[in-house]
Amino acid sequence: MLRKVDSANVVVTSDDLPTQSNAIGVLFVDATSGDPASVITGKGLIVFLKATGTIGAGNNLSHDNAGLAKNAGIAAGDQRLAVALEDKSATHTGFVKAMLL
Repeated sequence: MLRKVDSANVVVTSDDLPTQSNAIGVLFVDATSGDPASVITGKGLIVFLKATGTIGAGNNLSHDNAGLAKNAGIAAGDQRLAVALEDKSATHTGFVKAMLL
């Protein structure tokens, strides 16, 4: 799930906006609401993202309002944050293997 830091320096779900310059990375699976969490940041990293919709290998990825990876829609102005390395659920149900951009 993609996250950002809000005005109170709290990590929250990032909105589905093309100008999301404060998106900080992907949460580890150990994240729970209200507790400290580990965040993966950087470019070129290979991660498994919890995803929604149909995603195929090579698709550009953005995120929805819940922070789930989805196909990046050029017309919708989605921010391109990752690229799918395989079809969604090819390795783990509900997840897509992706490289962060």
